[in-house]
Parts: sequence; C-alpha cells; structure tokens
Amino acid sequence: MVERWFTRMPGAIVLTVLALSAAAFPTGAAALGSVGAPGSAGLHETGIPAALAPGTITTIGGGVGGPGPATAVGLGQPCALTYSGGTLYVGDLGGVLASGAVRAISLRTGRLTTPVGSSGLLGFTRDGGLATGKAGWPCGIAVDRWHNLVFSDGDQHSPFQSIGNDQVRVLAAQHGTFYGQRMRAGRLYTIAGTGQFGYSGDGGKATNAKLKDPGGVAIDQAGNVIIADVTNDRIRVIAEADGTFYGVRMHRGNIYTVAGNGKDGTAGLGGPATQADLELRFGEGHGGVNFPSSAVRVDHEGNLVIADTKAGLVLVLAAHSGTFYGQQMTVGHLYSIAGGGSATGNGGPATGAALPFANWLAIDHNGNVLVSAASKIRVVAVRNGKFYGQQMAAGDIYSLRLRGQAVSVDGAGNVIVANGSIGALAARSGQFYGRHMTAGKIYQIAGTSDLLLANPTGPATRTEIGHIDDITVDHQGNLVLSTLSSVFILAARTGPGYGRHLVRGFFYTIVNCMIDRTRTPLCGFGPTSGLGAVGFTVDAHGNLVLAEDVLNGLWVVAMHSGSFYGRAMKAGHVYRVAGGGGSQANGIPSSQAAIDAISVGVDPSGNLIETDGALVRLIPLRSGTFFGHHRRAGYIYTIGGGGKGSGSGVPGRAEFMTPRTIRVDRSGNVVLADDNANVVRVIAARTGTFYRKHMTAGDIYTIAGGGTSTADGVPARKAALHVLGVAVDGHGNVLVTDWCSAFLGSCAKHQTSKVRVVAERSGVFYGRHMIAGRIYTIAGRGPIGFSGDGGPGTKALLEGAPWVTSWPGHGAVIVDGIRLRLISR
Repeated sequence: MVERWFTRMPGAIVLTVLALSAAAFPTGAAALGSVGAPGSAGLHETGIPAALAPGTITTIGGGVGGPGPATAVGLGQPCALTYSGGTLYVGDLGGVLASGAVRAISLRTGRLTTPVGSSGLLGFTRDGGLATGKAGWPCGIAVDRWHNLVFSDGDQHSPFQSIGNDQVRVLAAQHGTFYGQRMRAGRLYTIAGTGQFGYSGDGGKATNAKLKDPGGVAIDQAGNVIIADVTNDRIRVIAEADGTFYGVRMHRGNIYTVAGNGKDGTAGLGGPATQADLELRFGEGHGGVNFPSSAVRVDHEGNLVIADTKAGLVLVLAAHSGTFYGQQMTVGHLYSIAGGGSATGNGGPATGAALPFANWLAIDHNGNVLVSAASKIRVVAVRNGKFYGQQMAAGDIYSLRLRGQAVSVDGAGNVIVANGSIGALAARSGQFYGRHMTAGKIYQIAGTSDLLLANPTGPATRTEIGHIDDITVDHQGNLVLSTLSSVFILAARTGPGYGRHLVRGFFYTIVNCMIDRTRTPLCGFGPTSGLGAVGFTVDAHGNLVLAEDVLNGLWVVAMHSGSFYGRAMKAGHVYRVAGGGGSQANGIPSSQAAIDAISVGVDPSGNLIETDGALVRLIPLRSGTFFGHHRRAGYIYTIGGGGKGSGSGVPGRAEFMTPRTIRVDRSGNVVLADDNANVVRVIAARTGTFYRKHMTAGDIYTIAGGGTSTADGVPARKAALHVLGVAVDGHGNVLVTDWCSAFLGSCAKHQTSKVRVVAERSGVFYGRHMIAGRIYTIAGRGPIGFSGDGGPGTKALLEGAPWVTSWPGHGAVIVDGIRLRLISR
C-alpha cells in the first residue's frame, strides 16, 4: 500500500500547526497569521466563497489551522519539547514523508500559532527569509537569552527524498547581531551546517561545518549552542564567546566537538569526553535513523546531560570539576548516571536500570532528570525528597504515570509529554493551557490523538487537512475529498446529508477507514476500519465508489438503501462490487479479477471504469456495446493500456501508458492524465467529434501535451506539460494540473506548479478569454510557493497542486499543498 501510495502521490500533503507569541516574532507572526485566514477577500467565515471576480484565487479550506485552541489541532509526530517564557515549543515531524514545523503553545491560554513551517510540504526557507518553509526534522528546540528560537533542521535521508538540511537554524525574535550574523526579526538564519550530509569543520566557522542529522539542541549558561550531531555520534558546540568550555578552548562563532569520537559503543566513560564512544542513533548507517532527536540538556550546575540512545544510557559531561549525581567528576570528562542495567521496576539505583531507546530528556525545577525510554517516563532523583507524589532517594530511578516520547517541564512545573498528542501531568492545581488542572492529574493540552492524518470536523478555514488522494463534487454540491484512509466533505449547504445535520462551510468526516492487522473489510458509515481508499467518484445515485489497492477492489459506500450494482445495499454500509480475485485476464467476471485501483470513474450508463496506473478497465453495469465492442454485464474489459504503442488515433489497448488520474466526461469518454508521456488523452466511448477531433469508439487520442511550449494560448498539443490530475468542467473544458517538484527528481531545476485549461470552445472562462483547442493558465505563475489569495490566480504561487475538480457554481478547486484553493469561474 505504501509503495503504491508513493508511486501515485509525488509528495505527501500533511498539515502541521503551532502557536507563537506575535510580540516575540513580530514580522514572521504577522505574516503567518494572515495565511488562509477566515475573512480573507471575498470569503465567508465558513469557507464558502461570496461573489468573487472571475479568475480570483482564494483559500477555502485547510492551511496551518488556528490560531486557536491547541486541542483542536491534530499533530503529526512531535519529537521535541522545550519551554521558555510562557510558551511551550514543539518540534513536529508532520506526517507521512514529513513536512516539519515548529509549534508553540501558550501556557496561559493554550492558543496556537506557527513560528516555522506554515507553508506545509514543499520548500525550505532561505537565509534571511520568512519562516514559511518546512523545518525538516526539527527534533531539537531551544530559546536563547535574546528570545531567538534555535532549532535543528535535521534530515531523515529517506529513499524517497531528503527531508531536512542538516543544519541548525535561528528564527530571530528581534533585530540585532547574533551568532556573528546580522539578523532581522521574524527571519530565518543558519548558524551551523553547510546543508551537506557529513562530518567536518571542527575548530572552524560553524556555518562551514558538515553535520549528520542534527537532533537535540540546548543553550548553556554562557550562551553557547549545544548540538547532538546524531549520526556523527558527537556532541558539538557553537561558541558564543571566546573561552574554555567543557575542557575545550573555543573561539566565538566556531564549532567544536566536546564529546564523542565518532565510534559506536560505550568505551571511554569516566575519561575525556572527546575520546569516548557514543551511540546516539536508533539505527545503523545513513538510512537507519528513525528520529534524529537524541536529547542534550543543561542541568542546574551547567553540566551537559546527554541521551545515549542506542546504548540506553544517560550521560553527563562535566562543565567543571566537582561532585554531581553522587559522583566525583572532572571537567571535560564523560560519566554515566543512569541506564546500562536490567532492572525495570520502580526504585533502585539508576545505573542498574534498563533504559531502552533513551532518547528524550528534561531537567525539572528540582534538578531531577526526566528521561523517556521506550515511551516510558522515568525520573532520576538528584536528592532525597518527595517528587511527583513519591518519596525518592538520591541516585535512584522512578516511574511516572506517563507515557510519551518527547518530555519537558514547563514554568509551572507541569511535566509535558508528546505521543501524537501533547499531555500534561499537573504539578499543582491551577489554570494552565486555558483549562483548570488539579495537581497529580493528567490532561490533554494539544492535538487530537491523530498521528498522521487530520480527522476534520469544523469550519473549513480553521480546520487542517491531511494528505489528499482525490477530490470531486457530490450531487448536493459538497466537495468530497479522500485521504490515504478516509473520506470527508466540505458542506456546500446547511441541512441533512450523510445521515447527519451539515453546516455550510464545515468539514465532516464521513468514512474513516484504517487498515487493520487482519486486513478485514470492516468499513461502514462513520468511524470504520478496513480499507485504504486512494481514488473515488460519486455515481448517479450519490453513492461513493472507492478505488482501493490494499484489499484489491472497487467498493461502494451506499448513501441510502436500495439495489445498486446488482445487489441490495444498506445506507452507510460498504460493499465490494469488483475485484477480490487474482486474475489479470481480460473478459472475465469482475469478481475473479485482481484490481489494484488508484482512480475510478462512472460513465453516464453507470458502468465502472478504473485504472491501476497501467491499464484502464471497464466493468459494464448492463450488457451492451461500449467503447466499440459488445460487453457483458459484470465482466471486466481492458479498454486502454497494455500495449507497446505511443500514438494517437489507435485502439486504446494497443497503447503503453501510465494513467495517474481518470475522469469520465458527459459523453462517457475517459479523460486521463498519462504521466508517462506527460499528455492528456481521451479514450472515445463512441464514434463522434470530441475535443475538436473526430474520434472512433475504443480508440485513444492525445488532446494536450507532448510539445515544447510553456506559453499560454498555444494549441494544446504543442504545450509542454507535467500532467498529474485532470477534470472536466461544466463547459466541457479540461482542467489540467501541471506540477513538477524537486521531489520528482526529473524536474529539480525546472519546478512548476500551475493549473491550466484546455478550452473546448471559445469564450471567457475563469476570467480569461480562451480560443477553442488552445491551452491557458488559470492559476500559478510557475515557481513553487504560496501566495496570491484574493488576487488573480495567474499571479499566485502554488505550493503543490496535483489534484483538481470543477465545483459547479463556484469554479475550479485545487488541492494546493495543505490547502484547498478556489479559482472562481
């Protein structure tokens, strides 16, 4: 399923959201707060557009979410927490394929904004730019003495894409010179790392050094920036001033290794830290890092506390000589204070405890060390006393009633943990994060417990959306969207629908299908489990027809009870109507066929048409002549693909193609995006003239793409396209998404993101005069980005627009990164 999904979707679209004080980051916060905000030009609070000038582009749903209550926002994969000055900061990897962001949550109000990563999936912010680009893997966050936000822009180095930059970056809170650079408030700057994966630069300028998966970061008492250089198995320091720190002589602005020799292991503990082995990684080698987030913290004495993840140890690098954690320590030497044993119970010496995957740390107000190991939160007591409701002895380790990955302690002493959502163990009774808490109880303060995908219900312009696989419009005019595992709608009107009361402009989840271990089809109406929907359409009866490639078939979610596809169906229940077999043969009963569908359509006769990315196949609802041949009801027939040709005006079965998306027009022809040849093609349902061509039933024709011109107004066949999605509007025009990002590799130097129209007839559409048979841009000016809401679509930047649909009465709707955007008709 995942392999198929990556093949179909050249970039995950996953929302990330956070909170930040506008006063702390005035320039960035103001810019971020306006993105996709309710009430933008021509947009009602609900997200349904008011009257707009033709061709205007507007965000109608999604975006960064908020600002608003933290508990209304679904988080992706939080991997870092830190608290400073009334704000809890969260490093979030996002969801599948990651689109990292740094989030912030107010201790007083629980309000969220997004300091870094508001634009979503595509693109990193260059130095000196606003922090709208993604933040890679921000699994280390700290706030310095000037209130600047310092974070690691780590890199997972997946086989699909390089997610981060292998750098440490700063979001400046005010104008000034920091870390040897002149900075402007609200802008991003690199303070360490070249962006190249490697190890180099010790003793030289930090920005000339190479890093490998920078993870945890901290600021010490001298203002130096501490970095866990995870895959290099080293702890490194960016010196803020000249001096000797951790036994190493340093010069301002340069980078130094203070612990670790680059070798895996536990040798050298008790001796000089730079000669000791460290094991900061979860896995082995370049691709073995699950989360580059091994923590480093500064304790109350100024010592560095380090999570040695793979070894399952908590280590201390002495900042000066003395007795700490019950041990005599020498400046610059490295010591173990917890882990390395086999004990798993509560109490007992910390050095005898088993701490598998110890990867997150915090220092509480009493100086105790909190460590997350295998998602269990443990406390290493620094002195005798009663902490967290337990009597503790110095040097012993104790369990808390908390499970989580990242851990932190806020200004009120509450213990904060992240595990999909963010939770708090209240240290005392009071008002925190916008709610009353009682000492010793646990509360959810952020997130919706949804690890990867949004489960939207709420105003469209204030609700996040997840990765979108397809988009269409139902018979009531609602926008219908599918994610990797669910279907939801943006309601077009207030009233009954899908078994509930709908409010205009709100999102509602109507099918929530998660793949269970047994892969048993258990989908039904509302919360369900069992399917992994990819593409879908709406049939003549309003039922949802899902193309599904995990359980091998086409499925129908009945919107009301009745007889459909030759069987009785009950409203809200799901039924397989094709597939489930193992044969790829042509002309067999559809129940015997192997169907790994990624897109599906229904023609005017009710026949099902699906593609698995190589073939286009027809399943007639009744017997008759379709696409030039007699077909039997309930059997499956290949009508396109499977051949070796690449021509136009030849039988569809003679062609080789890779249809990414298929749509069925009003005449029953199949319109498809062929991303192998980057062209738009049509398989004629009957003989006649369509798209200004005489076509023969069953033959295939290219109607756009295959040329070299990027200009507007040229004949569609002369246009150069990167085709991903297609749709047909009410005028018969073909909408085409022309998107190629660096993720695809082949167009890294010529990225583009546009929505274009192949005019079926001459006239004015989307605010542009068009001539039949020619191609025109209606949104996007080429470069990838996000801008232009409230203005002409042709002047806007699109972040990533793979899917498009026609919304009758409104215009064209595109899935643009983490947003839905409308180009008015």
